[in-house]
Amino acid sequence: MARCKSWRYVAASGDVESLPGRNREAWNLCSNKVDRGVKRCTQCLDALLFHPNPAIRQALAVEPGLATSTLEFMLEDASIAVVAEAEAILRQRQERQLDSLLPSAR
Repeated sequence: MARCKSWRYVAASGDVESLPGRNREAWNLCSNKVDRGVKRCTQCLDALLFHPNPAIRQALAVEPGLATSTLEFMLEDASIAVVAEAEAILRQRQERQLDSLLPSAR
């Protein structure tokens, strides 16, 4: 079994401006068990999705391989910047999927 290697936000720290890994009081390194191929545990994903700093949520939106369901959830974010990032990634994915369905020109 694999381990989560994500930084988890500690809300009790009160430091909403620090970035993951920069402040040990605000961020803890997680080691929860996860299935193989899964990058982070549900608790860490939730902590990032509901982080009070929109810059953290925006960075999550552009993370490669983020689940489509997570991006769709982010479309309801209070920050327009987060919504814009999530929309852009979803649009790119749809375009790639459509391109893959078109017959290639020879």
